[in-house]
Amino acid sequence: MIINNINGNANLLNDEMTEIDNSGMTVIVEGTSPLITATTDINGNYSLKNALYGTTYTLIYEKEGFGIHKVFDVEHEDVRKFTLIPNKLELGQISNSIILENTAVINDNFIVLTVTRLDTEDLVVKRMRSFYHNSDDVSNKLYTDFSAVIGNTANPAALTFSTSFFTSLGFESGDTL
Repeated sequence: MIINNINGNANLLNDEMTEIDNSGMTVIVEGTSPLITATTDINGNYSLKNALYGTTYTLIYEKEGFGIHKVFDVEHEDVRKFTLIPNKLELGQISNSIILENTAVINDNFIVLTVTRLDTEDLVVKRMRSFYHNSDDVSNKLYTDFSAVIGNTANPAALTFSTSFFTSLGFESGDTL
C-alpha cells in the first residue's frame, strides 16, 4: 500500500470577484476512513496527507459563507511523489441576492433559464452558478454537476444551455432537471 499527499490551491472571491483571505477553507477527501482533511493557509494552499495511490477521489471544499463545492474524479496515481490538483479552484461567497422567480423553457435544442431578482438589484453584476441533479432536492450540497460562474447585470437574466450539455451530464429526454 503506497500513500502520499494530494496538494492544491483554493482562491476565495467576494461578490465583486476580488480575492479575499484564502485561509480557513476545509478540504475533505470524501469517504475516507479515517477522514482525510486539510485547511487552506492564507495563500489558499492545502495538502491532504496519506491518501492511497491508485484511487479516484471526490474532494469537498467547505467554508462558512461559501457553501460546499465538490471536485469529482480526482485520480491519485502512483506517478510522482504527490498528486497536484493543476487548476486553482476559485470559489465565490454565497450571494445575498433574492431570486423572485425562475423558469425554464425548452426551445428546439436549447433550454432557456430565466432568473428574476429584486428590482433594486438592476444593473448590479451578480454572479450565479446553476447546480444540476435529477432530484427535487438539488442544491449547492446535492448535485451531479454545475455550470461555470455566470456574471450578469440583466434582470431578468436569461441563460441559455444546449440540450446536448445536459445529455453529456447523463440526463435523458423526459428526465426532470
